[in-house]
Amino acid sequence: MRCGLHPHDTPEESSPAVSSSFFDELCDSRPPGAPPVERDRVAGYLDAELPAIELRYDVTIAGQLRAFLLSMGRCDGGLIGDDPLVLYRPSWTGQDQLAFQRAFRERLQSAELGVYCEEKPFAVTNESEVHYYFLLTASTEPDLVFHYNQTEESAHSTGLPLLEYLKGVLRRYAGYGQRAPLRGELLSG
Repeated sequence: MRCGLHPHDTPEESSPAVSSSFFDELCDSRPPGAPPVERDRVAGYLDAELPAIELRYDVTIAGQLRAFLLSMGRCDGGLIGDDPLVLYRPSWTGQDQLAFQRAFRERLQSAELGVYCEEKPFAVTNESEVHYYFLLTASTEPDLVFHYNQTEESAHSTGLPLLEYLKGVLRRYAGYGQRAPLRGELLSG
């Protein structure tokens, strides 16, 4: 059964399908008994919008980040939610998102980890307010997730590509119950 479809739904009766193997694979990794996802609320960016995101955030969008943004970059239908995925913070405008990414890069610089900034980091999640998980979008491995611990001022590779990292997030946050399908925006404001 695909994510968000209830047993009594048929594909014709359900919401328009989200055509994304990235979303489907992430969704299929949900633990048993997980609440349904509001698949009709899942929203990504248009391919034509990605260059504006690249320019605004000084990142390179490729690989799994591209698949993520196209399939579910604006809303995941309640699959994971805005805690910890900062991209879904509904009260944040595009300017707030930009300020968050800039502050993250400044934290790396002040921790003398500026070498990461050369490879255009993009923070995807913020767990427990001090753990940032990010991609080095201009690196030779743009799908690989890195972890920055603000308390220890240290960073290292998790060894996981974005999809596998998000599957882990899904498992860690599984006990939080139903998540509202919140919508974030990288381009507004």
